[in-house]
Amino acid sequence: MAEKKGFSENISRFYFKQMVECVGYLHDQEICHRDLKLENFVLKNFSNIKLIDFGFCNKYNPSNSKLVILN
Repeated sequence: MAEKKGFSENISRFYFKQMVECVGYLHDQEICHRDLKLENFVLKNFSNIKLIDFGFCNKYNPSNSKLVILN
């Protein structure tokens, strides 16, 4: 029997939508993650995507278009 590789298109769309919503939420909170890559998105319980590693994140202030370094 052939081994199944990857997700179906519907499941892939579901996970991708969660990834976009996650980044959108950060943007709404005026936060820049600054290290977005596939390795920083993890699958939690095969049902939800979680974004990790906020070590490089910064607060964005749209009124003066500058990043504020968070410590």
